[in-house]
Parts: sequence; structure tokens; C-alpha cells
Amino acid sequence: NTKSGSSNYETTGQALLFSEYCIDSGIEYYYNDTRSAGDPYVRRYTGDEIVEYDGEGEDGHTLYAYGYGCQIFPNNYKYSTIRAYLNAIDASSYHCGADDTSAYNYSSSGFLEKAFTSTAQGRIIRTTVDNSTSSAVSTDGSTGDPLITRLCPDTEDKIFLLSLNEITNADYGFASSGSSDDIIRKKYRSDYANGRGVYTKSGYAHYLIRTPYSEDTSYDKQNFRYVKEGGNPDNYDGVTNTDKGIVPALWVYIGDSYTADTNTVSTDELYVAESTEATLASSGTRTLNNAVELYDLVSEGYNSGTYGPIIVTKGYLVDKDYASSYETYGEEIYLVTLSGTAIVDGQSTGVWTDLQSGFNGSSDYLTNVGYVITGDSDTYSTTLTSTGNGTISAGLPSGSKIIISGHSLGGMISQQASAEDAIKDNYEVLNVVTFGSPLLSEGSREGTLHRLCDRSDIVPFASGSLISSSDEQWTERECEDGAYGEEIYDTTGLIAHMSGAAADTRDTTGPHCQSYKRTEVWGDYDVVGELDGNKIIILDNSTKTFFQNPDLD
Repeated sequence: NTKSGSSNYETTGQALLFSEYCIDSGIEYYYNDTRSAGDPYVRRYTGDEIVEYDGEGEDGHTLYAYGYGCQIFPNNYKYSTIRAYLNAIDASSYHCGADDTSAYNYSSSGFLEKAFTSTAQGRIIRTTVDNSTSSAVSTDGSTGDPLITRLCPDTEDKIFLLSLNEITNADYGFASSGSSDDIIRKKYRSDYANGRGVYTKSGYAHYLIRTPYSEDTSYDKQNFRYVKEGGNPDNYDGVTNTDKGIVPALWVYIGDSYTADTNTVSTDELYVAESTEATLASSGTRTLNNAVELYDLVSEGYNSGTYGPIIVTKGYLVDKDYASSYETYGEEIYLVTLSGTAIVDGQSTGVWTDLQSGFNGSSDYLTNVGYVITGDSDTYSTTLTSTGNGTISAGLPSGSKIIISGHSLGGMISQQASAEDAIKDNYEVLNVVTFGSPLLSEGSREGTLHRLCDRSDIVPFASGSLISSSDEQWTERECEDGAYGEEIYDTTGLIAHMSGAAADTRDTTGPHCQSYKRTEVWGDYDVVGELDGNKIIILDNSTKTFFQNPDLD
């Protein structure tokens, strides 16, 4: 989950996001807290000035050499291991005393590369990270040391840790005190962070912030600040410790048009499906015999905003052997289908929604779907009316059985909707079927999930679950090869797929959009995503109802 730390993103087109969970661990602030005796210089940062000392260092404190005989402190954020890991930087040059400096080359294995596609990385703003003396003091002035000399010049980063000043900023929702507990600063651990050894107490993780600790003790040269389980950031530990969690922060562009670091991102790079002709309610029935025919219905949500991406249709789920007597032997269901990313003015299907949902956060799309299903404007602060000529209104009958299906972003929203308490408490979610979608809401969904993923489709890995539920991201999917090129079997293959000379010329929309239309690839999967399954859905065409998905104020 993510939380927005900025309140003016509607006017600026930019938003600060930071994780609501501790999602990673196992990375030290710096790999060593010692230096070689006799190094000729000690380099210290005081504000923007660099002061050099000779000999063994000041008062015998341990320091570490950085290149060319100069020195920095081990808790210098600019040259820290954690900053290199977050931003996929090759840090081998300033880990020059390590036994294996290549282990600190994160250029293809850092958090930025593992957690975001190249398109999503283009949305992340390269931010000037404040490492001045003011960053080392809480906003109420009660904690920190304005004269601390362990600071470094500002850095230019896409991903960063919050500072003591930022994590006490009331504008971001935090308590201003830097020496007390705060419920907003408390962070649960993700399964991935737990597997990486994060220290947890009373259910909450201890996690890093980027600010070095004050100069009050003889150990100050190699300590960093961290936040305890209660949310108090006035704590320190040694730079080589690896059991503190990671809570990344980033600024993102949220408008539909934006320029990345070096180029304008095109709609092709956004993996957007082409517009599909939508058919409105009519007489008779429509039978969905397999997953391909289900995808065809999902795709009708790509109608350029004319009717909206949300479709609800009443029907029956039945074994195909009993199709002729479906009303007798079938289960009455409501089928909710959700299309994915589409750049439509005023519609919540843009890249901002991708980012929100990709981190399992709330979005206007999820709010609108929740309202369509429940009709509860108190829980979901919106009201929607249907489009087209279908007979269904928002608020399905309580106790109804539901199947939810979506493509790409729509598949992420489908999983999130199946985990909503207001839906689980009032309806029975039978199945969730997704096409080309990342894994989300692990452990809290209702219904059987089937994720159909072409082996060359990169989008199913474009979420925070690649970090928080990495094993399940690979294993909880049904794969077929649509012959679009390089297949992705593991993290190594994923990284290779996203990099290299051929990365810019690979077919992206083929495996992500065209594959799921092909009966020869997916025709053996039944309508609930089961390989060689026997289920079909027979829909009442007169009930087919579209709903808009507006951006909400």
C-alpha cells in the first residue's frame, strides 16, 4: 500500500508517495564501520562545506576510506549501500575495501529495477533529496542535532528514505515530535521483508530513515537513525546492521501527459489496449465458452470513455454439459468485468491509477467499482449512474454470487475488489479471473484466483508484489506461450527482458493485449480460468450495463 504525502497533486501534477508497509529488508546502511590506519585524509561534510583532517581521524573515531585516499563517514547517505540499492546504482567503486565489490553493483538488481517497469520508472521524478542540516532536525525542533557533521551534499534520486525532518512533517500526516510514538509512523512488515529478516516487535517493523545519528556518543560516526515499532524515530544502530526494514519514498508524475527523464513516453510504452467496439444490451443470451470469450467481453470496456470500463451482466455459471438446462443446474451470478489502462480525460484508468493499484493502494477506480457492486455511498464516497441501456443499477442484491474479471489494471482492481470487506461481507465472490495482471491482495482475497499470463508479458510483474510476495508472483499464474519472443521464467529473465540492446524493440502490446484474444493459445481455459475446465457462463443480454469510472474530487 502507498500513502500520498502531498495534498496539491491535482494542481502540480506531481505527488509524493511512501509505502504504508515495511516492504523490504536485509540491506545495511553501509557494509563496514572501520577504516585502514594511516589513510592520509578524513573528509567531513558540514553543511555544503568539505573539511579535511589528517592522521587517524578526530578523537580516534573509526572512519572509512573512499577512493583516492580520501575519507567519508560510514553513515554518509550519499555513499551508502542503502541508497545504491534503492536507486539501482553501481556502488562497487565506493565499497573499495569489500572482499567482493561486485556484490554492491545494483545497476540491474536494485529496488528501482525490480519493482518498476521502464515505463513506470519514467513516471518517477528524479528528486533533489535534502541532506542539509535542517533535514536532521524534527519539525518541532525537539530531536536531532543541527550541528551534525555526518551529513552530505544533496543527492539526485528517484527512490529515497525519509529524513528525520520529513518523518515528523505534519503535512505528510506524521506527528511533529521526533521523540514520541506515532501511529502513522508505525509500519507492518510485508511477507517479503519478513523473509529478508526484518526485526519486528508487537507486530510492527523497525525501519531505516536516511538521517545519521547525532554526535552525542563516541559511536556517532557509524550510526543511523531508525523508527521503532511504536513509531518513535529517536533511535540509532550501527551501519552494518541488516535487520532494519525499508520504507521507500518517491515523487511521481500523475498527469496523462508527461516527459520522462530523456524522452516522452508514448501510449505504446504504456501497454494500452486498442479501443474495442462495445455492444449494448439487447435481447437473448450470450454464452462465454472459454477464457478468450471472457476476455472479449472485458475488452469492450476499452471504448474511449464513451460508456466506461465497468460492465455488469447477470447470468448463470454452469457446467457446459448442462448448458441446455442452465437455469435449473447453474448458479445465478453477476459478472463484473473491468478493462485496464486507457488514457481518457477524466477517467481513472491512467498511469496514476496504475501506480496506486500496483502498490495495492486505494484508487478512484477501486472506489467506483466498490460503489457499483454495493451501492454504498458511505463506504465508497461516490455515486454513479449506468450508461447504455442495461437494466442493472449500482448496488447488486445482497447475498449475490459474483465473478470479477479484468485485464491489466482492471485485473489488479478485480483482485483488490475481492478483498474489500464491504464486498466480502455482503456478497459471495466465486472467482477472480485476470489477464496480464500482477498479483495483489495476497491473503485477503475471496474467491478462486486464476491469473492468465502470456510468458512474454512483462506487465504481470509490474507491482509491489514482485517485492512483497515474490514467490507467489511467479507461482500463482497460468502461463502459455503466444510466441512473442523471449519468455520470462524468473527474476533473472525478467531483468534481461527489461534491459539489453533488444529491449526497446520488443513487442509489448502483442503478449499483453493480443495474446488473450487467441483461441489457439488460451482456448483450453474455461470461463473461470481453469485449464481443461468445464465451466461456461450464459449471460442475459438485456442486463448488460456499463458504468463510467470518473476521476473523483
